[in-house]
Order: sequence, then C-alpha cells, then structure tokens
Amino acid sequence: MTPDVVEVEDLDSTARGAGGFGSTGTFMLSPFSVSINSSNSNIFVSGSCDATARLWDTRIASRAIRTYHGHEGDVNAVKFFPDGQRFGTGSDDGTCRLFDMRTGHQLQVYGQRHEDNDNDAPIVTSIAFSISGRLLFAGYSNGNCYVWDTLVADVVLDLGSLQNSHEGRISCLGLSPDGSALCTGSWDKNLKEFFESKFRIESIKIFFQIHPKAMSTPEIFNLTLEII
Repeated sequence: MTPDVVEVEDLDSTARGAGGFGSTGTFMLSPFSVSINSSNSNIFVSGSCDATARLWDTRIASRAIRTYHGHEGDVNAVKFFPDGQRFGTGSDDGTCRLFDMRTGHQLQVYGQRHEDNDNDAPIVTSIAFSISGRLLFAGYSNGNCYVWDTLVADVVLDLGSLQNSHEGRISCLGLSPDGSALCTGSWDKNLKEFFESKFRIESIKIFFQIHPKAMSTPEIFNLTLEII
C-alpha cells in the first residue's frame, strides 16, 4: 500500500532579512528539524533558521497554523512533549524552550547563564523528552549532554560527569522506548549509550539526591556499542 503524500507548499516560506537568498531575491527560511505529534499524525512542528518554530496541519497544507517566537538564533531541534499538547525547541542561542501548542505561550526557558556577547556559548543541537516529560535531554555543540528538570528549569545531571563528554558536537540523541537508555551521536565519530540498570531514567534526580556518591560510580551506567 502506497502511503499518502501531502506537499506543504510554504514550509520553505520566504521573507526578507533572514536565511539564504532564493531565486526571487528574497531569503529562504529553511526548516532544520521536524517532529510529528504522536497523538495526531496530521500535526507536526518545524524549527527554522529564522529563530521560529511553526505548527503545521497536513490537512491545511497552504500555511502554518501558528508561529512561535522567543529564540534569538536558528532553531535546530524540535520535539513534541509526551502529552502532545506542548513541544520543546533547541536553538543556536544556547537555550531550550517549552511552548504550549494551543495558546502559543512560551512556558519555560532552559539555559545556563553566560557572559554578555559570549560567542563561545554552546548551541543546542538536539533534544528529547523522558516518557513522563519531567526530564529534558539536550545535546550541545561542545559535546556536553545535560538533563534538565522541565518543571523548575534546573540541570539535574551532566552526563559528561558519568563518563567523558564527547570530543565533538553532539549531532543527535535518542531515548529508548521504555525510557531506560539514552544514546548520543557526535561529530567525534562515536556513539555513547547511557543505560541505568537498577532505576528507570525517570528516577535519576531522586536517586542522585539520595545517593550523591553514586555520581562517581561508573557501574551504575553501562556503555555498550555493537555494530552488526
């Protein structure tokens, strides 16, 4: 059976002042990432080089339903929240943000403080949510991967503290279906898998608050990679 294909005409919408030149002399706003809503496959969100995210419905393919503002740089990553009513973004401005899909409001900002005009601040390259949505995993251009508490916007864990961080930009990350393992891929040509064998990854914050010495116990997490 051949799947239906819907062409969204203005996903590469044009506007003056951002992006790259198009054939008409205007600037192309190319999308960098997309995420499909798991509860409604007609709905998806895209992140673009004009510092915005856009919500789309394949049944209304001529235009975006809503545009979300707040970032100050390219939106490199977008991911729907598990409830399908919110979504997260990651940007060149070094922050992740959480948006309400229905109201258009920005609900939270996840970013570390840097000096003004700090051009060396790492950019966010990829994101993923835990099964409950309580944790946000963010990969950065400096090889770090932070775990954020989505409610209080604090870093719960720097995965680089469990083992060495990547030596290059993190290009992608993914969470296993049961939420027990996280895998990161990097420009350093390595994949790293963080697997928590005794406690589900949802319990990372509580576990390390109760057992702070476990931060230096590598046996808790198992890194394996097999290529077949």
